[in-house]
Amino acid sequence: MISTGAICTSCSSSEISAGPLGGGTGYFTSNLEYGLRFAGFPIGSLTAQALFNYAATPTTNQALTERGITQTPQMQDNYGSPLLITIPAYDVVLANNFVGLSNQGSIKVDDQLQTLPYTVRKYYGSTVKLEAVGQSINSIEYGFIHWQDGSTTNPRTIASLTNNVNLTAYFSGTPSNYGKYLHNDINYGQPITLRWTDNPNTNVTQYQIWRTKKGGTSQVLLNTIGRGVQTYIDYDYILDNSYTHDLLWYDVREYYSTEGTYSPADWLAIYGEIAPKAALAYNSNINPSEIKEYSLACYPNPFNPITTINFQLPKDNFVTIKIFDITGNEIKTLVNQYCAKGSYNLKYDGSEFASGIYLYQIKTNDYITTKKMLLLK
Repeated sequence: MISTGAICTSCSSSEISAGPLGGGTGYFTSNLEYGLRFAGFPIGSLTAQALFNYAATPTTNQALTERGITQTPQMQDNYGSPLLITIPAYDVVLANNFVGLSNQGSIKVDDQLQTLPYTVRKYYGSTVKLEAVGQSINSIEYGFIHWQDGSTTNPRTIASLTNNVNLTAYFSGTPSNYGKYLHNDINYGQPITLRWTDNPNTNVTQYQIWRTKKGGTSQVLLNTIGRGVQTYIDYDYILDNSYTHDLLWYDVREYYSTEGTYSPADWLAIYGEIAPKAALAYNSNINPSEIKEYSLACYPNPFNPITTINFQLPKDNFVTIKIFDITGNEIKTLVNQYCAKGSYNLKYDGSEFASGIYLYQIKTNDYITTKKMLLLK
């Protein structure tokens, strides 16, 4: 409570008169509502709201002076005793609710940004304007949902304050795309490889890999990758730089486990060509679990003009098989695709080339070997 020289709620209106300026009449209608009139004052009438505003300043003299009143009446009762008016003050206690976090962040009070926790004190009948603001905390973007009373009005105004108020703004959090730095490796003719940086918030635990293409009507969920991997290879397409093939769009969506939310879509454009599929034959006579190492061979060798190239993979991998001349110049690509663990063979027809020694090579993500073959015509 704040007191200023004005009125006593225990006195009757007939006991109240103006000081040296004379002629005034004061009255009150309840313990919380006051009116006061001063004869000869420019404002004519001081309402209860005006009195409360005056009481919010250090002294009555200062309050009146700031409002253009240069003389202050000395209020007294009929016995010459000073009179006091008591102005009720109320607290507006504000909070933010972020799932899994303490009350923190900021809020706007009367258009001024305040750091939480925050309490604003207002006097009876005052108005306070509140605004919940979007904010980023630990790489999570928080957006306003509603106030604790269910209202979604934002900003909102509390008018004619008559009691203490506790008010909480509720928010929903989604992972921020800032700092993800989604990009692709520039290896033309190779599968499209995506790379990104994990969200610093350790509660972002998974990443969904999405793909769509220009003119397409749907988005395809390719895979879900755990935290710490930071890379994904799309073996369905190879990177192209001619701008004549498909314009692809990729998105890596972060999953915030605390609230079960995903980051908003943030697409990366890449030109790609559908990866060609070689005429591979899978050897079902060999159990994949028995394959412990890579192998490469061809039979017959020498050959004229057809031979069969055999290879084995001890694990799933992207496989490239190429033919080179004896000087190391690449002359043909036979395989350039993703293959599951197992044993494979394919036919190679060398009829378009002259007799001589050639090189054939297998390359995966973690293995490479080159061998000779002899074409005799």
